[in-house]
Amino acid sequence: MRDEQQAWRVKFGETVEDAYVLQREALWLMRLRHLDMPLHRTLSLHKTADKTVLVTTYLEGQSAALVWPGYDAPHVHQWFAHSLPTLLGRLAMLHASGVVHGDIKPSNILCLPTMAACFVDFANARRIGDPWKERGMVQFTPSFHYPSSSPVASVEHDFYALLICMALLAAPSQLAACSTVGAVLTLVELKSTDWGVSDEVAKTLAQWISAIRLDLGAKLDTAPQWSCGLTSFGDTETSC
Repeated sequence: MRDEQQAWRVKFGETVEDAYVLQREALWLMRLRHLDMPLHRTLSLHKTADKTVLVTTYLEGQSAALVWPGYDAPHVHQWFAHSLPTLLGRLAMLHASGVVHGDIKPSNILCLPTMAACFVDFANARRIGDPWKERGMVQFTPSFHYPSSSPVASVEHDFYALLICMALLAAPSQLAACSTVGAVLTLVELKSTDWGVSDEVAKTLAQWISAIRLDLGAKLDTAPQWSCGLTSFGDTETSC
């Protein structure tokens, strides 16, 4: 939505679950407004008996879920070379402030006109160590959900989800063939050098993979939670 001076983003909710999600997003956008990164800013939150409306500022860009399917190999390499480093920097900044995004997936990654990228939709954000379950609800997207059923938020949860996003962009058929979580991590480990990442980014990814392996242990042999195939990722599920 736009007027002559300003553009807005408007999100509507019609259920109790929608109201909960929009309230959390409004709250976390307020909490994170001090960070030096592109973020929507909460302008207003309106509630009636059965409807909720969240109005925020607008960020120019396109969802990765929309643009990635059209990328050819040069575009993929360009994204890894230019967009991924900015995204990793913003994730590091978020984690340094003690916060986990909690729902990283292509539809929550915004590809900016500057060739940078940022995260959107912080409705499932948590402080590191806080429980995922809140008011009897747990919000997650199965295909990007951490394999361990840890009840509290940790940075490894964000690491794992972003690694899945990267493999989905660069090697979707190979990702679909991975029968275990360990195989997913090995895929990223072996293929990242082919994706055009810098040495610094490769080092960061190696550290992530080591941290996840250490955290998961025997659960590396479990099957990934592909919810509905690798072509329709994106929807968040809220479980009671």
